[in-house]
Amino acid sequence: MCNNKNRKIRSFVRRQGRWTKAQKRAIDSCWDLYGIDVKNQKNIPDLFLKKQPSWLEIGFGDGENLYHMAKNNPHINFIGIEVYLSGIGILLQKLKLDPLPNLKISREDAIEVLSYNFTDNSMDKIFLLFPDPWHKKKHNKRRFVNKKNIDVMYKKLKTAGDLHIATDWQDYAEHTLDTLNKDKRWQNKSSKFDYMQNPPHRIKTKFEKRGLKLGHKIYDMIFKKI
Repeated sequence: MCNNKNRKIRSFVRRQGRWTKAQKRAIDSCWDLYGIDVKNQKNIPDLFLKKQPSWLEIGFGDGENLYHMAKNNPHINFIGIEVYLSGIGILLQKLKLDPLPNLKISREDAIEVLSYNFTDNSMDKIFLLFPDPWHKKKHNKRRFVNKKNIDVMYKKLKTAGDLHIATDWQDYAEHTLDTLNKDKRWQNKSSKFDYMQNPPHRIKTKFEKRGLKLGHKIYDMIFKKI
């Protein structure tokens, strides 16, 4: 077994997972319309024909929330990043039936795409909803919320842009809240500087419902770039 001490620590494990023939057909037939070729795109928001505010969802899962937001906000351009092909396939199946011109998808590493394919100050909102909690202590270093990734997201957001993070893992929420509350570049939009009640825009996804069934509490945090 090879052991590379300099191997990059990622917040995900790239695996194909289970996907149906219908999902594969949707990817094959719709990717050219909705997929992003990151090799040839310096600033992804420029892909859209209409120049309007741009919102990004990192790790959109099956695309439930992303699809909902794009469908109900045609005056906003939406970009979704997801590495799991089954989730991408599910979203593209919906888009085959109900095309949305204000939505684009990337299947690459989110931080690499943000770093190299978005110009600074180009995004109005970034959503990170129910990221992999990596709940075992030895795996905590894989969590998406860390100083490096926060720095990247800060650069790409416009001034007064929002970073919305949600999780159903208490220690992940407490770590995120403490990290961003201490960072003077961000303003917590909660009046009590803790968690948001009834946050706007997002819907209750199957991942959130799964957490609720397990007895987990939901923690939403929205921070404004200042």
